[in-house]
Amino acid sequence: MGGRVSLFCTWILLVLISARWLTTSSAKKCICGPCLPGPGICFGEEANNIRGPTEIVQFLQRQKLKSIRLYSTHAPIMKAFQGKKIDLIVGISNADLKLTGIAWNYAAAELWVKTNILPYASAITPIKAIVVGNEVTSVGDWDLVSQTEPAMRNIYKALKKAGLDDKIKVSTPFGQDILEVTWPPSDGQFRVQYAWNIVKPVLDFLSETGSPLMINLYTFSSYKNDPQDVNLDAALLNAWGPISVDYKTGHVYKNLLSQLIDSAYAAAEKMGHPNITLVLSETGWPSSGHEAASLEHAAMYSQNLVNLIVGGGGTPLRPDLPIQAYIYSLFNENMRKGDDDKRNFGIFKPNFVPVYDIEWNGEDIICFPHQKVSSSLDLASS
Repeated sequence: MGGRVSLFCTWILLVLISARWLTTSSAKKCICGPCLPGPGICFGEEANNIRGPTEIVQFLQRQKLKSIRLYSTHAPIMKAFQGKKIDLIVGISNADLKLTGIAWNYAAAELWVKTNILPYASAITPIKAIVVGNEVTSVGDWDLVSQTEPAMRNIYKALKKAGLDDKIKVSTPFGQDILEVTWPPSDGQFRVQYAWNIVKPVLDFLSETGSPLMINLYTFSSYKNDPQDVNLDAALLNAWGPISVDYKTGHVYKNLLSQLIDSAYAAAEKMGHPNITLVLSETGWPSSGHEAASLEHAAMYSQNLVNLIVGGGGTPLRPDLPIQAYIYSLFNENMRKGDDDKRNFGIFKPNFVPVYDIEWNGEDIICFPHQKVSSSLDLASS
């Protein structure tokens, strides 16, 4: 009898050791199927100390980062990315949106596409999307707001004429303040003054063209603006953070980002678009400039975000839609206006030294091997 007990205990010990080995092995790779692509990176350029485009692209290739959001289509930058097999989202700035007149002049939109897209777009220079403006409802310029959706349509029309409408999506990134109600997520609503005169027309266009809704979401901003009511661990996406339950749906939320994403989905559904896909066109955490901005917190947020994305899980409201996001930003930007934290969102310093380290393949991954990325952008940065 004693021998059987000993054998049974040994068997239990082996099982525990095996389980521990599987857990630690998953720190570097998915053990139950292929990992999904990790997040993309935003290349903010508000700095006077960053290297030239060619050197930066070579650095990105060494880092094996393959999905970048650009805020312009300046020729030196576009040429540096040409033929490098790095997926691009490119932007038309708010100033250029108004300056070019592409909202009211189709010929201007066609010229913009001919000049800024056609020379570069190819299988080895994959331009995944063009974003028209950035956070247009956040700057208090109604003229800019009124031009956004017409400009998107003209850019899309020019892409269609060039035969690129099935390869390049057109969208516009809203700021986080476009969401007026975020809790419970099922009650999500867009800000009333913009909901029908800009958000609804944009959503209609996105659904017509199969393009994603883009929103810049920063849980850091949520915490910074309301540290008394926003839990820091929930904002940092920590697994040990508090659990919140949407009392209307019963959905369980383990981090603040999922709450914000689902409130956007719910808001879009209320406006007649239940099948829209969401891409986080910016998200991140600064490493300095605020009491909650530290190297530890910045690394924690970015790593937790990578884990969520690579692991393949969606949100409680959209469990079959893996999260897609672009981390802001590639470099610290010493010329950004505003609070000091805005200048410290970089993952790397301008000399390519990491501000903090990230495991781009994820750590302690929970895999969902049977899920496929159903988003229209198919990010691929790892």
